Amino acid sequence: MGPDDDYPYAVFTGMREDPFFQTGQRNIGVLRRRVPRPSLFLHPDDAAREGLVDGDWARLETPTGSVVAAIAVRDTMKAGHVRVPHGWWYPELRGEADLAGAFINSDAVLCDDADEWLDHEQGVPHFKGFPGRLVKLDEPPELSELALTG
Repeated sequence: MGPDDDYPYAVFTGMREDPFFQTGQRNIGVLRRRVPRPSLFLHPDDAAREGLVDGDWARLETPTGSVVAAIAVRDTMKAGHVRVPHGWWYPELRGEADLAGAFINSDAVLCDDADEWLDHEQGVPHFKGFPGRLVKLDEPPELSELALTG
């Protein structure tokens, strides 16, 4: 299953972000201030087609799930691709959102984990090149001030 008219982008998840390791260290203030919110990375032509600019908020939808993040327009991105960082959660949302907001931007909800899509050596779903679409949003009300404003 690849991109089509309903889901025109190839989604690539699992991208690691400095200064974090996997899902860790988002609770360390000095590190979190370096990257205060998750981003969806896309090419300038794709951003223009969607009416998005750097810093806008959007929902990335796939046939399996969706995440919310800020847009990061990069001319180094390949047109037609959306990169999604791995491991986001919000320590400041403990007790306010399920799993401290992990499902607001969990790349794991974007891909199917049916047996036919699993990497049988590692037992994990393939996180590369599955179809997605972008929907422009206002600032998501469920996020913290740190995530919204940096």
